[in-house]
Amino acid sequence: MAYEPRQRIRLLRTSKNWSIDDLAYKLHTNRTTISKIERGQTALKGDVLIDLSKLFNVSTDYILGLTDIPSNDELKKIVSSVMANASDSTDSQIADIIIAKLEERAILPEGQDILENKVESIKKLIDAIIDLAYLDL
Repeated sequence: MAYEPRQRIRLLRTSKNWSIDDLAYKLHTNRTTISKIERGQTALKGDVLIDLSKLFNVSTDYILGLTDIPSNDELKKIVSSVMANASDSTDSQIADIIIAKLEERAILPEGQDILENKVESIKKLIDAIIDLAYLDL
């Protein structure tokens, strides 16, 4: 499911059990601003986007709905974990396992068709991370 920034911000906020007031306080802004952003009544400004990214430890692309992977750190953890246990697997098999792990963590929508081009993009990203992991060995 593709999320709009307003939906993603609300999901992030509620995942922490924060009220609108809590988030406003943490961002040094007011309740009205957060409320308008979550309702889509005001545009998300760049400085607020960056502050949200830092606060929730997710990428700005995740907040903007351009990716369903919250952060590169999370993806690296998943890849490292899978690679540690998949020494006899091909890169394609590893990519499939990683996609399944992403679905388990609700980073990718489970049980829904993922567009083939999205799968290919994810596999390319995973391949790049696998290559980096081999360089670190």
